[in-house]
Amino acid sequence: MELIPLTADQWGDGGNALKLLWLSLPFVLIASGSFITAHAIIPSAIATGTLPQRLSKLRPVFYALGFLAVAAVAINVVLIIDFLDYIEVVFGRRYR
Repeated sequence: MELIPLTADQWGDGGNALKLLWLSLPFVLIASGSFITAHAIIPSAIATGTLPQRLSKLRPVFYALGFLAVAAVAINVVLIIDFLDYIEVVFGRRYR
């Protein structure tokens, strides 16, 4: 079985998938920073008296931002899989 050469459209789809993969990186950094801030930094700073108690109202905002960023990563993964559907055609069962 020979490999089928990639067409220009398939190269474009691969490039789009790579761009979405790079776009996922900031979303992951935003999600991790938001979750750490909401779950560890704010409660710890309030408990030690570094921050006033009223700032604990910001925790749900950071949690929401973190969950939105995780949802954006999930959407990116679905789109990446959709862009790379040609792999099954180019690489048959033999190359799995």
